[in-house]
Amino acid sequence: MTANDSHTDSTTTNEPINNRQLFTSSATHGNGSNTTKIKLKMSKLKQRKAAAKEKLKQAKYEHIRTQKKMQSSNQQISTNCMYPECVPLSDEELHLIEQRVMNVNVAQLCASSDFGKENDEGCVEHKWKLVSPNADRIHHLVTQMKYRLNEGQGTCVYHVGVADDGQPTGLDPTQLIETIKTVFRLNRQLNGTIEIVSIQKGMNGNIATLHITNECTATTIQSPNLANHAKTSHDHIKYCNEDQKDSHDSMIKGTSPAK
Repeated sequence: MTANDSHTDSTTTNEPINNRQLFTSSATHGNGSNTTKIKLKMSKLKQRKAAAKEKLKQAKYEHIRTQKKMQSSNQQISTNCMYPECVPLSDEELHLIEQRVMNVNVAQLCASSDFGKENDEGCVEHKWKLVSPNADRIHHLVTQMKYRLNEGQGTCVYHVGVADDGQPTGLDPTQLIETIKTVFRLNRQLNGTIEIVSIQKGMNGNIATLHITNECTATTIQSPNLANHAKTSHDHIKYCNEDQKDSHDSMIKGTSPAK
């Protein structure tokens, strides 16, 4: 065998091996590409499943939060049945309070300024929130209203949604309605006249200013047997418009000296 023959055989022998290697390499590369695609599809599928699961989870939590909010809201609603020893509020009063609060144009409400720290003396009372207080609390609050009326010689002002330090914190509509209802209920026990003077924009909700007048500041809480004989007319409830607000400004802002 010559050197040339040996070179030819070597070339011939190596060529099929190189082709097989090339085929194997191509096949391996092809399989790797398919595997990568499959992995990407699987990854995307897992992501979609995880997103759907998370969405379902959030929807469930939102439903639970809504249910709890509704239950909390229902617990805040006070009724006459909660205070059998008190003179009840009329349906007309309840309706008018709700309409007065809910019908305000929030965009046109004036922002409330700071009222200054509440004075223990004088005829101005700050009440941030009075939602469904119990009967004992009502009794205490009536006594407090009598004190403010005596201090004002038959008149007093309640700033609802305002903290003791005078900050116009504000209340949401439900809380504001319920707190106004409580102040109306206190007044009802004393047979006074009450006015919703104004509703203004607070820091986190709205505030209301109520003006109470009572010719007989010595009136005591009516006992249960007198509740059915209480005044049933609605002369004791008034609703002021914004044009009437100026006449009460000196009282509303609180003229009592600071501590």
